[in-house]
Amino acid sequence: MSLASRWLDLDRIAGVGESAAPLDSVVPLAIGMRDLLPAGSRVLIGLSGGSDSVALTLVLRELSRHGGFEIAGLAHLNHQIRPAAVCDEAFCRAFATRLGMPLVVEAVDVPRLAAAERQSLEEAARRARYEFLHRAAAGAGATVVAVGHTRDDQAETVLLKLARGAGLADSSPVLTPLRTAGE
Repeated sequence: MSLASRWLDLDRIAGVGESAAPLDSVVPLAIGMRDLLPAGSRVLIGLSGGSDSVALTLVLRELSRHGGFEIAGLAHLNHQIRPAAVCDEAFCRAFATRLGMPLVVEAVDVPRLAAAERQSLEEAARRARYEFLHRAAAGAGATVVAVGHTRDDQAETVLLKLARGAGLADSSPVLTPLRTAGE
């Protein structure tokens, strides 16, 4: 199996909307129905420190005790955009320690990267985040990367796709495969 053949997206699993069901009942059903975590999968969880990624971590941690997959670890990218980013990083370190899970942390000066690449801050942050998750997954021997997204994150994805010229049919957020170098 190639490295991280699937991405898990929290809102797409739980169902976006006011009537979304509790994660602990929806996630196992969605994982099974969509075969998102085949037996033997090793999952790297992207941990921002926000409620979405914390919830995803806790649900997947519990499910891993009963399912045929294991948690390879957690990964946090400090984008160095806000002064509070150091607090996010400290929270992620403490959270991983408390759970007894390995954590990979990296810092990227996204504002400098955005200026150098002549990209929006959001686009540079997204690119840096997914490049980091790819490296972290390879280092952890993960076959799947799980990320949690809120509705705002998905709206941002749709707007960025539209800004790049994608049509409405192409604008819905999708599970994005992570490819190894050279693919």
